[in-house]
Amino acid sequence: MGTSVLEATTSEVTTARLQSSLAEVCGHLNVLHESMVSIMVEAVATRAWELAGIASPAVWLAGLAWQIGLSPERARQVATMARRKD
Repeated sequence: MGTSVLEATTSEVTTARLQSSLAEVCGHLNVLHESMVSIMVEAVATRAWELAGIASPAVWLAGLAWQIGLSPERARQVATMARRKD
């Protein structure tokens, strides 16, 4: 059995729609990720993490990870990016 032209066209439209939706979501995530790193740049610059008696920005962010939905590894990556950007 072959695929009809209508089925192929519908499949192509669905694929294009899904790709477009994923690209849009990823664009939003990139903007939000930049905001998160910028907040961490300020935390690094002001040493806000020291007020809690924490040893480093990465440990501070990892400690917040359960509240903000980041894994400890991702928290370390964000803190590293913030230090590089600062």
